[in-house]
Amino acid sequence: MNFLKSYALWSSLLLMGSVVVGKSGQYQDAEERLQAAMDSLESNPNFTYRTLQALKAEEGLTDFVRGRTTLYLAAYFNQISVPDSTEIYAEEALTQLHLPIEIARAYRFLGSASRQKGEFDQALSWLFKTLHLADSIDDRILLSATNADIGICYANQGDMDTAVEFLKESIAYADSGRAVYGNYINIGNIYFFQEQLEEAQAYYKKALEQISEDKDPKVAAAIHLNLGAVLHKQSRFQEAATYFARSKVIAQENGMTEESLNAAVNEAHSMEALGDYGGAVDLLEKTLIRAEELSNFVVIATICESLHEVHSENEDYKSANQWLIKYQAAKDTVTTGQQQKIIKELEIKYETAQKEKEILKLEEDRLLNEAEISRQKLLKNALLIGAMVVLLPVIGLLYFYFQKLRAQIALNRSQEEVNQQKVATLMKEQEVKVIRASLEGRDTERKRIAQELHDSIGGTLASIKLQLSNVSVRKEVLAKVLDQLDETYGQVRDLSHDLVLEKFQHLSFVSLVKEYLQNVKEASAKEITFHPHPKQFVNELPDDLHSELFKIIQELLTNALKHAKANKISIQINKHEDAIKLLFEDDGVGFDTSKVTEGIGLRNIKDRLEQLEGGLYVDSALGRGTVVDIDLPLPDDQEVEEVHAV
Repeated sequence: MNFLKSYALWSSLLLMGSVVVGKSGQYQDAEERLQAAMDSLESNPNFTYRTLQALKAEEGLTDFVRGRTTLYLAAYFNQISVPDSTEIYAEEALTQLHLPIEIARAYRFLGSASRQKGEFDQALSWLFKTLHLADSIDDRILLSATNADIGICYANQGDMDTAVEFLKESIAYADSGRAVYGNYINIGNIYFFQEQLEEAQAYYKKALEQISEDKDPKVAAAIHLNLGAVLHKQSRFQEAATYFARSKVIAQENGMTEESLNAAVNEAHSMEALGDYGGAVDLLEKTLIRAEELSNFVVIATICESLHEVHSENEDYKSANQWLIKYQAAKDTVTTGQQQKIIKELEIKYETAQKEKEILKLEEDRLLNEAEISRQKLLKNALLIGAMVVLLPVIGLLYFYFQKLRAQIALNRSQEEVNQQKVATLMKEQEVKVIRASLEGRDTERKRIAQELHDSIGGTLASIKLQLSNVSVRKEVLAKVLDQLDETYGQVRDLSHDLVLEKFQHLSFVSLVKEYLQNVKEASAKEITFHPHPKQFVNELPDDLHSELFKIIQELLTNALKHAKANKISIQINKHEDAIKLLFEDDGVGFDTSKVTEGIGLRNIKDRLEQLEGGLYVDSALGRGTVVDIDLPLPDDQEVEEVHAV
């Protein structure tokens, strides 16, 4: 029996107190903008980010406002789950803030970032510091959130009893519905996996009583699924099937495809337990069709295994054997994918180890060279000191000459390194220009040929067809000619369309981007990740928007590899309300956005975004990488159901 995994829920709360207003001039205006930014964190995070970045770049702000701005940037990145940036801004805020409540919030953001990265011991260290400060100033909201974070950390470490204690303590301090029912769900999950089913059911029902399906459909679907799991374990199959069915409906109505598939599989198992073999088989086969459309081989394997069990239970061994074969095939597909991933990781580790050995060898050679140089310097100095006793003026001249010679050697070496870097840079730029020119030239030529085929040749054939259709003699001959013209015109039209759309015909947009990034990873040995969400929504965007997004990703990736010297690059494409968000983050050398003017790459991206009415926001500083945040409005005819993430 396969149920959904534990549905852990805890949302980062907006834990910022009100700002004291009452001063005049720029200080009052800055505080008002700061408060407006935080009030919009959940409803309009893009506005929050732009406002905070503008404030951070301003001069003449007080330390109080500047520290709060840095802290709120940590809150923004914690809200969108970017732990590295959260840590950077929280640590910077600690050097600027002095009030206990502000320091406590910075500690909590550091703990939340460590928890998101799986560093639970470090997370607990920060969170207990938060708890101590929050208790000293009696901040109940912060106490509730911090206790919940600590409980989740203990649960992930396997200490379930301690986790429940802290989650209950969080409920005692909570004063908002979301904080309360989130903790109810987490406590229910812990009791479920401890086989304390009555307690799990009680807490799931408490959460269900406080939740609204319209406002939080994903959580509502998960609670129904978990209640069904509890009832099934208690052999209350009819009630379990009812909860599974309701979970499936909620998920389907809100576009949560994977959740609806899992709910359907669990519903079929309850139907099987009730003896409704036909209904169970019918539901599983319908669910299998949807899973195959999504190429979700994990769910496909689960369904095939379930169909094997149902037919075996019904003594239809022939069908059971067929489904067993399909289950093995799906399972092999999943296993192969996992093995390929493991092999790739091992290859990367081996290559990394080899490079580390080379680096150590180079370091050893460098140390030996430095030792030899030091020995030679000592010898020269001894000779010089001995000569000084005899010929002091000559010594002075020799010393001056030696210093000048050493400076000239260093200058020559420096100039040689600069020249080598210039040559390498020019070669890279030339390669990029050649590739880009080739791609643009090919696309331009294909469009020209397609236009010529469609407008010129196609138009001529259509005109000939029109003229021949008006001829009244020898209709049997003319009919054949008209048929041939129709066939030729169709071939010209298809060819013109194929020339324009070939890039995205054979692969979906997401697959095309992944294939491109995989080629870059293999060539550069960099760690590059790509996360589209929702995947189906991203694939269904118009082809012209796909083309622009692909070119923007190419431009950003070229800049990161060429200038930023990045080792880790993260690319995300998400739907946010009525816009498409492209988030590009690297761990490169970064740059000072107030001093560095935009290069050709960013200018090209801005030109594309102006045509698409999009926006570009860059967050970077020396030594901490770069974040590029791009917003594009959805096309007017793009209708996609919104998925609420918890």
